[in-house]
Amino acid sequence: MTLATQSVLGDEPEVARTIDLDTSSNPHLDSVTVTLYADGRKNVRMSGTAPAEATEISGYSVRLLGLSNAQGEYTPSQASARVQAVPASEVISSNDSGGTVNGENSGSGSDGTSSDSDFGTASHGGNDGQSDYEGGIWVRSEDSVDLDLAYTEGWIDWTTSGGEVDYVDWKWHAVPCDTGCSTWYIEDAGHNYSDFAGDTVEVKFHGDFYNYDFPSDGGRTEAHHRLWTTGNPDGSMDWTTDHWHSGEHAWSLRTDAGWFDKYDEHANHCAQGC
Repeated sequence: MTLATQSVLGDEPEVARTIDLDTSSNPHLDSVTVTLYADGRKNVRMSGTAPAEATEISGYSVRLLGLSNAQGEYTPSQASARVQAVPASEVISSNDSGGTVNGENSGSGSDGTSSDSDFGTASHGGNDGQSDYEGGIWVRSEDSVDLDLAYTEGWIDWTTSGGEVDYVDWKWHAVPCDTGCSTWYIEDAGHNYSDFAGDTVEVKFHGDFYNYDFPSDGGRTEAHHRLWTTGNPDGSMDWTTDHWHSGEHAWSLRTDAGWFDKYDEHANHCAQGC
């Protein structure tokens, strides 16, 4: 999957620093690139491949260091970054979460439309049921002490025939959090498109969130999630996620992303409170 890094923020601000991380110690994680902008905006792109035989939920976390000096001033030229696997206990949802959901939204639609009434489907030559695979990806934005702020996931179920993907179902889910310290809201979320390209299918999802009290009342902070999944004929799933953070203290937001093999296994969202 080759995707251009394109800003969702309405313009192309000056790039202050780009960091390509070493992912060799993280299985199924292909690349991580962090782009820091001079005005405090930030993009983190992660991509990987979930193998066909995968039977688990997985996650990776990107942490940035040296983003501010002793006076609290933004210092992108001094920044470094690391990526690490997220422990399973911090990925799988738990029922005793301390945070709360603030206006979560789920839905689906066909070929770019949106509806909450049924699951989305798209077909390219019909569904003969010869092979059936499923998988999904999740992303979340966190603050500097790992409180969950915003979460988006997208899931696909695809079938193959004659060595190519011929059918796909999909679902999406978006959750803004109320941590007790700050309250986040959904601005927009949903399915963008399903595209049968060659012998695969690519499906894109998005979640856009905002806040007016992070880290204090007044300024607006935004988190934009972009998720691409590609279902392959062999049952593997390529995935890419984009985190765009902008506004007040956007540079301090943290990013997690990963994949899961069953739709009923969700990553943690709003799992901690102040």
